[in-house]
Amino acid sequence: MGPGALQIVMVDRLIDALERAKVSSRSGDFAALGDALAEALGALGGLYGTLDASGRHPEASHELSIVYDMCLRHVAMVHRGRPEMLDLSLGCCDRYARRSSPTLAMNRRSWSSKPTTLSRRRRRR
Repeated sequence: MGPGALQIVMVDRLIDALERAKVSSRSGDFAALGDALAEALGALGGLYGTLDASGRHPEASHELSIVYDMCLRHVAMVHRGRPEMLDLSLGCCDRYARRSSPTLAMNRRSWSSKPTTLSRRRRRR
């Protein structure tokens, strides 16, 4: 799996975790909120790992690290009791998907037209 494909998987995982965190926050399920935030942090760690360390694309790596840093700050603020920051994190992910590459933008559009993992889980119950 190349870095671009890995980014798609990690962004999908991040968005899914943030959406689950939003639902958990609204329902007051703090255990599920903690699990979702931990998964979001794991996905962010994976995204940091996809940054170009070779130095061939320093501008792209710099821009992506800014997006990841912003999202990380928002997730940390949710952990401190500011659940409204989840919307900002999801907004960062959407802007990232639209601006970073046509492949990510195309996949993000297809993600938004499909049920999320959370809604698929609900249907199985």
